[in-house]
Amino acid sequence: MADRPKHVLMLLTNPFRPDPRVHKEARSLIEAGYKVSIIAWDRDMTSPEEEMVDGISIKRFGPESGYDSFFDHLINLPRFWKRARSHAKKMNIDIVHAHDLDTLLPGVKISRRKKIPLVYDAHESYSRMISGTSPSMWIIKLIDRVERWLSSKADIIITVNDRLRKMLEPSGKKPIVVMNCPLLPEAGETNRLDIRNELGIEDQFVMIYIGVLEKDRFLLESIEAMKKSEDKDILLLIGGYGTLEDEIKKNSEGMANVKFLGRIPSDKVMPYTAASDMVLCMFNPGDLNNQIGTPNKLFEAMANGKPIIVTKGILSGDIATQEKVGLAVGYSEEDFLKGVDRISNDKDILSQMQANGRQAAEIKYNWKEMSNRLIEAYSKL
Repeated sequence: MADRPKHVLMLLTNPFRPDPRVHKEARSLIEAGYKVSIIAWDRDMTSPEEEMVDGISIKRFGPESGYDSFFDHLINLPRFWKRARSHAKKMNIDIVHAHDLDTLLPGVKISRRKKIPLVYDAHESYSRMISGTSPSMWIIKLIDRVERWLSSKADIIITVNDRLRKMLEPSGKKPIVVMNCPLLPEAGETNRLDIRNELGIEDQFVMIYIGVLEKDRFLLESIEAMKKSEDKDILLLIGGYGTLEDEIKKNSEGMANVKFLGRIPSDKVMPYTAASDMVLCMFNPGDLNNQIGTPNKLFEAMANGKPIIVTKGILSGDIATQEKVGLAVGYSEEDFLKGVDRISNDKDILSQMQANGRQAAEIKYNWKEMSNRLIEAYSKL
């Protein structure tokens, strides 16, 4: 009788709608012969309690909890941990994979109770993420110390870029970098004209942002800048969901050069990006987490051969400049408009950035390469 596939349990504090990174990792593991289940925290209590997505078994739990209050999160998180551990206790699993610091403690406990390996996956700097733009350094240092201590219990540490890898190395383990790169679309896979017709786009130069609609992503600022722009041949498309959804919709109403797309299905993100001419990926450099983050937009732009406008002085800006795939500008409406004008009106710069982006994606910034790193690490457990 053949051995059963090794069963991986992933722990997640979002409802998996789906989470792009977790989705890609789970699919890669399934393709490599693993079985994958996810226990997810559904704070809104609006998603199905149980679901199968691409062969991934999803189990969602409450309690209901708000996203805006840190103290609300602090009170309800242990209740989710308890339910996750209780459910995991009944499962026949071989590996537990904790996504981000807020699932690492239950991951450690499940690993010890079942005597199975633990994988820790740090998507970002958790201490800097919760501190935002007004950080308290003693809180950051305390959380970083807790993270290093707990992650030392893991058999494998995975993270998203080299800066985070260096921050996690004091735990005594050498983290593996698995970036949030997309699968490369095949040349000619997207019918640009069909999608532009679908979106009601004519001959404009199209700049696009599809993602989470939250502050510190230059979204409201970009709309205000476009109101001041004299170039009506440039169109900004914004799609996604988040706390700024209603405000973005309201602010863009009646504008000829800004269009709000609303919520976009995950399978439309890459085709819509391919049908555009440039990608907006500007993050507030005053946020400590933004300074060391590598957003998905950066890699989606490269995969589709699209130039990207980013913020100078942070990691995403450094990568775009190093790979010559975009323009790093100051986090201001004036610098944003100057950057858009330069890329959209210089055909030589535009074509060179397009070629550089696709080449960089094919050589190193692609999910096939990242998936191989993930599976190689798992094979050593």
